[in-house]
Amino acid sequence: DLINRINELQQGPAKKKSSEELRETHTLWEALHRELDSLNGEKVHLEEVLSKKQEALRILQMHCQEKESEARRLDVKGQLEDLTGQHKDLWEFHMLEQRLAREIRALERSKEQLLSEQAGPELPRPRDEA
Repeated sequence: DLINRINELQQGPAKKKSSEELRETHTLWEALHRELDSLNGEKVHLEEVLSKKQEALRILQMHCQEKESEARRLDVKGQLEDLTGQHKDLWEFHMLEQRLAREIRALERSKEQLLSEQAGPELPRPRDEA
């Protein structure tokens, strides 16, 4: 019985030290667990932010593509309007050229007629084939 009592007294400080170490370990474990929870919460938040930023980037890229497409359409439209205007100018010039050619021929006929009337009743002059 005395030996048991001596053993208990000797184990007391060791047991007390073990209990203290166990409490410290448990406290450290709880602190690490809280930090892990906090980091997991931060991870979820950062994943949400990333998702929103990726969606914003996708929208901006689509908007940019639409603007580039619109700019190409406007460029093609402008080129078409330029070509249409050039074609109209050329057509108007050609019509004016034809009208002037008809007027010149009419004036030449009038001139020939006047010259023949001034010359008297001669034989008609041969016309230039135009």
